[in-house]
Amino acid sequence: LVRPIDLPIDPSDEARARRRALYDVPGMARLGGTETPLQQGMTISVFGDSITWGGGYIRLLQQALNDGEGSKTLAVKVNNHGVNGGGVLTIRDGEDSTNHAGKTKPLPFSQTISTDRADVAAQLIDYLLSPAGQQYFATETFEYPLAIGEEPPAVVEAVEFADVSGFSYSDLGGGLEQTRIMIADAGLEG
Repeated sequence: LVRPIDLPIDPSDEARARRRALYDVPGMARLGGTETPLQQGMTISVFGDSITWGGGYIRLLQQALNDGEGSKTLAVKVNNHGVNGGGVLTIRDGEDSTNHAGKTKPLPFSQTISTDRADVAAQLIDYLLSPAGQQYFATETFEYPLAIGEEPPAVVEAVEFADVSGFSYSDLGGGLEQTRIMIADAGLEG
């Protein structure tokens, strides 16, 4: 048996139990249950890659909502916006192809959300940027928080971002080599 040394997580039984409590949530049963947070006529828009595009779990989610004790009368609609072969930039910017679910052209994220009137996508974005969402990613997946005032976990080296107003977001998307150049230019390469 090899014992890990200096793990960036707490391996204690108590910490494992706390993490398990986060993941052992019967999501679809809860979403369609009698205490569902969903409301009449809500739309859930799901974005992703080819796994989403294939529609398997989208159909399972829609069926669970159609059959759920608390959601079956709510007429909640689940929209599939998976892009076969697409990535984050395709979802953000759209694409001039028919690699979208239903063989339609992927539209930019903002246009899709606006057209769908996706209640749940907006709620997810709100949660992800909330202190609870930011702390989850900081303490469970060791990512840098994006919201102002949230601290990174102690095991992740703090980075000071003084002024990012001069950063050109158009430089993003150049693949691994462009990412390496940006890291080196920012002085973050070790």
